[in-house]
Amino acid sequence: MRLKSKNRHFNGEQDAGKQPVLQSTYSHKTSEKKLQPPAISNVSRSFLNIYVIVLVVVAAVFYIGTITNGYVMDDLEMIQRNAFVTKGLAGIPDLLSTPHLKGFMTTGNETYRPLSLVMFAIEYALFGANPTWGHLINVFCYVGCVLAFFFFLKKIVEPKRLFIAFAAALIFAIHPVHTEVVANIKSRDELLCFLFAFLSLSALLRYHATGSYRYLVAGLVAYFFALLAKETAISFLLITPFVLLVFKKSNRRRAYLAVAGTYSGAVVFLLLRAAVLYHSHNVHTSVSALDNFIAGASSLPDRFATIFVVLGMYLKLALLPYPLISDYSKNTIPIANFSSTVVWVCVLFYASMVLLIIFRLRENRKDLWAMGLVLYLGNLLLFSNILFLIGSGLNERFLFFSSTGIAILVALVIERWVTGRVDVSLKPIPIYKGIALLALITIVCGKVVSARNAEWKDNTTLYTADLAKAPDNARLNYCRGYQLVSGDSDEDGTAVTPGPEGMQEGIGYLSNALRIYPGYYSARVELGTAYFKTGAFDSSLKYDLLAMQLRQDDPVVYSNLAGVYFVRKDYRTALNYCREATALNGRYASAIKNEGLCYYNLKVYDSAILCFKQAVSLGAVYKDTYPFMASAYRALGDSVTAKVYERTIK
Repeated sequence: MRLKSKNRHFNGEQDAGKQPVLQSTYSHKTSEKKLQPPAISNVSRSFLNIYVIVLVVVAAVFYIGTITNGYVMDDLEMIQRNAFVTKGLAGIPDLLSTPHLKGFMTTGNETYRPLSLVMFAIEYALFGANPTWGHLINVFCYVGCVLAFFFFLKKIVEPKRLFIAFAAALIFAIHPVHTEVVANIKSRDELLCFLFAFLSLSALLRYHATGSYRYLVAGLVAYFFALLAKETAISFLLITPFVLLVFKKSNRRRAYLAVAGTYSGAVVFLLLRAAVLYHSHNVHTSVSALDNFIAGASSLPDRFATIFVVLGMYLKLALLPYPLISDYSKNTIPIANFSSTVVWVCVLFYASMVLLIIFRLRENRKDLWAMGLVLYLGNLLLFSNILFLIGSGLNERFLFFSSTGIAILVALVIERWVTGRVDVSLKPIPIYKGIALLALITIVCGKVVSARNAEWKDNTTLYTADLAKAPDNARLNYCRGYQLVSGDSDEDGTAVTPGPEGMQEGIGYLSNALRIYPGYYSARVELGTAYFKTGAFDSSLKYDLLAMQLRQDDPVVYSNLAGVYFVRKDYRTALNYCREATALNGRYASAIKNEGLCYYNLKVYDSAILCFKQAVSLGAVYKDTYPFMASAYRALGDSVTAKVYERTIK
């Protein structure tokens, strides 16, 4: 009886007014013997290192093939065409103090994600424009993400259920929906955000268990780094309180301190982000129906109906990730309404998830089924378009965080299949049964991932493969058409001259894009350019004027119109359009050079020379400009200066 009394006070609880009773050495040994975990726990502990090795090997093998891929899609604008990244280490101050895409584009962009760009700048300084290193580092980061998720799970599951942590981490590692995140170097922001977010959770859980402030500090620093990688980590303002205050709950003071620190870090980041965007004179831009098809809904009910269809698509991709597409913009998913049965099925599915969380937490606050559902829904909420419209209607990379919840749920299903019941201790023999099933799933997913990695080899391969799956996708048609008519190469993004067949094929894709989305401004511009290159100047003028109807603030369209009138030898009209272009962008070297050519043909040589000099100072190719400067000086009777420019050309 005395031994039981001591055991009752083992957790530090005591009756009011009584002194705590210290256990003797004998009773401690006896208690330790009684609390000996079952055999499966010993097996799991002995398998811990094996689990880690398997996760590392599988995650690396799944994606090591991507190191032979080139730059694809947004990789070029993040790395090779980014003016700050290509400065190497010297560009880091600019990357830390400007919006995400400032080094590539001058138009407004409302994100601040410096961490991945700083890494790209360091890589550029070390290796130059080498996609192999970028892909290899992405693979390393992905392995880190898998391990961070595994060790987080290890802290929240019972020791005797370590197999659940391994199974969930393995399912996460092999999930085919992650191919975009790993194969696209640009998605380093997703990888770093995930890595630091789950490292933060693990550190805060360690602080919660031990009370050591070094883990608290480490957790909060890691969370701030996650925010610097990508704003996605904001969703952990919901996840972290759930894990510490609901799932663990044993020490509320520590939990509240950790949660308060997390929220404080988020406030500091948001203030920093706001300051950077403000000082960069960033302008808020509305969400386009081209980028986010949900914005094209004609009414609020239709918008929410479409949102639930998209949520249904996310669930489908999480459970059956096939086919995989790099873009889900205009016309990939049509606008829905509440008269559709599909919409109501999706509503019921998600309502059931929310109710299931509530009911299971009422029975057991440490329920892993509830944890899986919270991770899935909590991380998806930010991308659902329910709270506000974001820049995309649907993207596979938006499932990267949410797939952790699906991985847990699938692991629990495997546990139930292996044992025949829920939440029971696994025995050694069933573990091997579960491993056999995981091996089979790994082989199937491996084939899907391998095929998809190959499709991410370069832009040509990716656009061709995805257009076969989504032929009515406006953006994919535009991207393939632009690639063909501009001669954009796959490896380094430098322009090459397209052949006649490629030009006509590109015009076909651009025409498809415009048919699918008549308001596609860029498609109108590129069609004007394509027809100009083929000598169809009437068609070129038609599409340039159509583009100008949509936007009067883009100097490119004015410069293009100037080009059409120039080849028609209407130099005064061409000059007026050049002036419109340079008025909008005083550093537009190409337009300034063209303005000089207009003056040259109008025999206003002084003005032509001034324009040529300014264009060269802004980056115009001098070998294309100096011949006209030399001719202009000769026309003015200055043969000495003309010879200087002629010698420079030679």
